[in-house]
Amino acid sequence: MYQVLGLTAHCRGQGRAYHVWSAIYIKRRRSHYYFLVSFIDLNLVQPNLPVRLQEDIPLTPPDQSKLYQVGNLTPSGYSDWPFADGNVRETDGKL
Repeated sequence: MYQVLGLTAHCRGQGRAYHVWSAIYIKRRRSHYYFLVSFIDLNLVQPNLPVRLQEDIPLTPPDQSKLYQVGNLTPSGYSDWPFADGNVRETDGKL
């Protein structure tokens, strides 16, 4: 277990526990190894997580006040997180 941005991360690789960022670093340095890196809660605030990881762009820290709240039916916090370039992109809800 590790604390990452105030959240608990559970990561395993090769039978040992790895910090999330260490697992990403090892994957890049040794491309013949495969690691499953799971982001829980962190990916909610990263609309372009693959780009951020590939380009080493800092992750947006989560704002607990915008995360899911029981009874809150507004899209606040789900569709207005900034992209890596600083802009919020509008979508039609389709992938």
